[in-house]
Amino acid sequence: MDLKQSGRNWNNLLHSHLIADGFVQSLVDTCVYFKETDDPNETCTILVWVDDILLSSKSETVMTNIKKSLSKHFHMKDLGPISWFLGIELKNEKGSISMSQGQYIENLLQKFKMENSKPKQTACDMNVNRTLAGDKQTETGQTNENIQSKHYREIVGSLIYIMTSTRPDICFIVTKLSQYLSNADELYMILAKHVLRYLKATKDQRLIFRKSVDNLTLSGFSDSDWGNSGDRKSITGYCFKLSKEGPLISWKSKKQQSVALSSCEAEYMACNVFCCARRKISSFISQ
Repeated sequence: MDLKQSGRNWNNLLHSHLIADGFVQSLVDTCVYFKETDDPNETCTILVWVDDILLSSKSETVMTNIKKSLSKHFHMKDLGPISWFLGIELKNEKGSISMSQGQYIENLLQKFKMENSKPKQTACDMNVNRTLAGDKQTETGQTNENIQSKHYREIVGSLIYIMTSTRPDICFIVTKLSQYLSNADELYMILAKHVLRYLKATKDQRLIFRKSVDNLTLSGFSDSDWGNSGDRKSITGYCFKLSKEGPLISWKSKKQQSVALSSCEAEYMACNVFCCARRKISSFISQ
């Protein structure tokens, strides 16, 4: 048995079963499957994360039939209405659905012995760019391969998951910290722990999706700074939402790949990334 292929073999097996059961795989996100009928209320969506499967439909009968079909082919545990998924807490309340990672943040603080640390009210210092630009060790490219460097990478990796899941407010600083994974020193550990202390103060912050009386319309914003990093490369930022009342559904902060020669060029480069993301999201929604 080729164990290194076991993950792919499992995915192929599940995929073939879902296709045989009438589902169509999303062209945009291959982990999402749709099953449509003439009755919109019987439409079903499945989200797959390895062997964790999230099932959604307005019809209880449809969901029951799909569960029966899956249980015939696989050993399955039905956890009922969703409350937790991949470290994210979901609450289905009247007229709204919310997402948060308070427990995940608490576990992270305990892991790095920061549960008694003093909370911070901001994700980073406003002069963080100047602080990073003035670090001599980064400029010389020296590395610091020790236990602290390993912990730094663990912290930043966990922060990336929180950022991409429920916390767009830490997007900028986490993007900055992730650029120094191979040559981090004490300064970067202090900045990373600053973010953890901020998350401690705001661990109950959540994304709340409220029922909207208006038609859902995709809207977004993009922006960039200009040469504000030590290597003079600019930072692209964008975000999207579906309604006036709703939270963000997609966001990103990313260093541009080349040096912009003007603020106008930096804005156009950011707009290009924004348009590509918008096309992808629009294609997914249209499915």
